[in-house]
Amino acid sequence: MKHMKLNRTQLIEKSLELLKKYQHETGSFPASPNFDEFRYCFLRDASFCAYALLLYGEVERCRKFLEWCHRTILSQSDKVETIRKKASGSDYISLNEFLPVRYELDGTLKDSDWPNFQIDCYGTWLWCLEEYVKITKDEQILIELESSVNLTISYLKTVWTFASFDCWEEHQYRRHTSSLACVAGGLASASRLYQDENFGRFSEAVKKALSDSITGEGIFPKFLSGEDIDTSFLWLSVPFNVFNSKDATMLATLKEIESRLIIDNGVYRYPNDTYYGGGRWPLLNSFLAWYKIKLGKIEEAEELIKWTESVADENGFFPENNYDVPLFPEHTQKWIDKWGAHVTPPLLWTQAMYLIAQYHLEKGSSKFIG
Repeated sequence: MKHMKLNRTQLIEKSLELLKKYQHETGSFPASPNFDEFRYCFLRDASFCAYALLLYGEVERCRKFLEWCHRTILSQSDKVETIRKKASGSDYISLNEFLPVRYELDGTLKDSDWPNFQIDCYGTWLWCLEEYVKITKDEQILIELESSVNLTISYLKTVWTFASFDCWEEHQYRRHTSSLACVAGGLASASRLYQDENFGRFSEAVKKALSDSITGEGIFPKFLSGEDIDTSFLWLSVPFNVFNSKDATMLATLKEIESRLIIDNGVYRYPNDTYYGGGRWPLLNSFLAWYKIKLGKIEEAEELIKWTESVADENGFFPENNYDVPLFPEHTQKWIDKWGAHVTPPLLWTQAMYLIAQYHLEKGSSKFIG
């Protein structure tokens, strides 16, 4: 029997239900409650989950997550100091010494071979903090969280020039445009929140590194060394506003993405993606829709969101990626053999991004109609 698809209202309700259901009592969010490798709190993913709930009026849930960030990051203070001392002395730092992207839901750590050294997440939570304060006017939280903000920035100051894994848990030996977009954006948030010029100058230094990486063709590359493209470049504008959405390089990069990484309104990650053969990601559809809304292209944003809705299952769960039209079909089976036909949904970040795109679509549509 064929199951009926959920409509837009039902998908919004289901996504909110999932975020609230699976938020841990400590305030964290698992990346996915049903997949062993993702039953952890990924600081980046969870920041977007908290932001989505904030937009839909769940203020206390967002605050609870930020308090979790505060406690969790402070628990790593000795590690941050060790990294700083080793870096200043040019001592070797092993991968498991860096702060991780992935924590236990209670904020503790366990030994793991997961590609944990990712710097984007530590800028992302700072951005989430600013969004919370802008919406709630709760400035008391700035006093409560100041020590963890300072520790985060001290850590980023040490590691931002290091090669690290990207947001896709790949390419360990490169520096990444999307990672530094998060860092620059988070630092700018902290500068505005605390009126700290040093944070602002740090943000500008990261932005300069990004500007210096612009290719001869006038686009933002995937890697700072100048190669390839990646749809996660969108983070330079949404949400981190490092560059204006109408910046000429942003628009040129978008044109390249649209010509090479979109088929039938479904968005791919990057040209050489072989994960499950290289599929289209609902997560990226939501980011691109958000960017299109900023550009005032509401109808195009609507089509991107409709594609995301079309790949939801009968439960209202979005897949991590849809590989019906893979870039490299010869690589699909090995991932199916490893992890099954799909990473088991729901993926909370994907559900959250659908909510975020819907929120901004409604807001943007009202703006342009009005």
